[in-house]
Amino acid sequence: MGASASPALERSVDRWLRAYPPRWREQRGAELRDVVLDLAAPGARRVDLRTAAGLVAGGWRARRSTRPSARVVLAYRLRGRRLDARHDAWLRDDLAGRWYPVRAEAPMAVVCAVLVALLHAVGDLTGHWLTPRGWGEVAAVLLFVVGVDVVRRARHREDDVATAFGHPPADAPGRFGPYVGLDRGQAR
Repeated sequence: MGASASPALERSVDRWLRAYPPRWREQRGAELRDVVLDLAAPGARRVDLRTAAGLVAGGWRARRSTRPSARVVLAYRLRGRRLDARHDAWLRDDLAGRWYPVRAEAPMAVVCAVLVALLHAVGDLTGHWLTPRGWGEVAAVLLFVVGVDVVRRARHREDDVATAFGHPPADAPGRFGPYVGLDRGQAR
């Protein structure tokens, strides 16, 4: 770290480094932080705009390079599909993230919103069988159901982790079966 780096500059660098994935920051964040602090202008209290833009762009590239495709993420979110072992690092970051319970329940909230819209459209076609107060009650019940599930996910996150990592981690050698000789099927 630069000898003349102020605490305000250090906080500024740390704030801009949040653009990188947590796992990346754990492995390489200190090194990048030191480089930015060393290259900062003497007496700087904040990261300059060009450096900040570079940090954000680099962070987004790092996130995008480790993120599964949109199709895979949607299958994981909407249908609860397991991800391949190559996406373990992204999945660990996702499950450990602050907003994981909300992200996990976002598809359910969208389904509830579509359901309310369809009910409203059917009600319009059939003669307004629900009053505006009734629509508010339906929406409140659906939001309550989604909210309860968000709280449940937040409290039982370890269950989601156990479900997501039913396969061995990517760096584990795996389980080996019993030895089978090469001449197994051949007659003697």
